[in-house]
Amino acid sequence: MKKIVVILLFLGITISYAQVENIPQNVKNTFSQKFPSITDVSWFMGDNDEWVAEFEKENREYAVNFYKEGNWKETVYSIRFSEIPSQIRATLRKESPGYRLEDASISETEQNKVYNFQLQKGEDEVELVISFDNKVLQKK
Repeated sequence: MKKIVVILLFLGITISYAQVENIPQNVKNTFSQKFPSITDVSWFMGDNDEWVAEFEKENREYAVNFYKEGNWKETVYSIRFSEIPSQIRATLRKESPGYRLEDASISETEQNKVYNFQLQKGEDEVELVISFDNKVLQKK
């Protein structure tokens, strides 16, 4: 659960910690179409009237955002270090030498699919977004 919160904060999403139960039917329908086998879901209201669904699937933590109209916005899911391709790992080392990987995830939208990384060295933290074709899109 901690990783999902970190992922959401990384993406600039502030969630309410109170789970909600009155999810609009159009949001539920879109979720069911996208993830038909998932039944154990926690729902939260995010920024800008977005709905956030959190769940586990195949030992991965997922956070899925939906617009209030019911349209899917984004899916973020955790990945293991071993799943990061070697060329992406090389970019991580080059962009943040001496930093330790704290969290890795993949973010999917209609526009793209990217890797999100949280790295730490002492008190310093670095957040990197790297495209699947190994371009650094964001570093902060």
